[in-house]
Amino acid sequence: MFDFRYHALSLVAVFLALAIGILLGATIGNSLVSDADKGIRSSLHSDVLNARNAASQAQSQLSQRDKIISSALPMLVQGELSGQRVAIVATGSLPGSVESDVRQTVETAGGTVSSVSVFDVPSQLDAIEQAAGVRGRNPTAIQGFARRVVRSIVNGTGVALRMHRSLPDSMRGDFHGAGLVVYYRNPPPDQETGPDKTLREAFENGLADGLKSEGVQTVGVEQQSTDPSQVGWYKDHGMSSVDSVDLPGGQIALVFVLTGQKGSFGVKGGAQPLPKLPIGSG
Repeated sequence: MFDFRYHALSLVAVFLALAIGILLGATIGNSLVSDADKGIRSSLHSDVLNARNAASQAQSQLSQRDKIISSALPMLVQGELSGQRVAIVATGSLPGSVESDVRQTVETAGGTVSSVSVFDVPSQLDAIEQAAGVRGRNPTAIQGFARRVVRSIVNGTGVALRMHRSLPDSMRGDFHGAGLVVYYRNPPPDQETGPDKTLREAFENGLADGLKSEGVQTVGVEQQSTDPSQVGWYKDHGMSSVDSVDLPGGQIALVFVLTGQKGSFGVKGGAQPLPKLPIGSG
């Protein structure tokens, strides 16, 4: 027959074994978790290093590619725009880098940027209308006025010359006409009132209508970083486009689209990398 002391010792032994089991389990578990954590961290660190190396290598390859294309650009476009006068027309604002890229590309191909016109509507509308000698806030009238202005820029007639004299900072050049047009549309502001949007769109639509009615080859341009892209607007208004005029490939595309090729070219979704180069180029 078991006495109480034996029963007590048995209980102590059971609890002691349980405590030892818990302690061993916790120690082994923590060790396993720690080892797993170290393994995951090591794997992630390796993945990050590999990704950084791959990105660095890709960037180096892109830079090398652009250097090669840039070196080939003068040979590829030489004489393609010989004697051509190109007008730059912009709405909202015109970044100096965009103007510089377009001007340098046109000149490399043998052409000349004859004029640069920047229209910031509606904030500049009063000054524009005063320079042109017209007044009004009716969207239909403003669209018709913008159509007349851009046709004057292309044809080198009176209203553009008058506006150039009154707005020398916004309209620069000789305004004696142009056979080709590069159009830059600055992305519209996010916070824009309904009336301002109506006036701006009326003016922009008038410019696009005027260029289309003149049948002048017009290329809409933007930089690779432009966000949101304006390529959709160019397409909706019957313009071909180059979405990376700041890259050598985009500059080559600009030249050959100005010579008459149609489409959307560049590096963004849905764009063709380059237009077809004429046989014998370079």
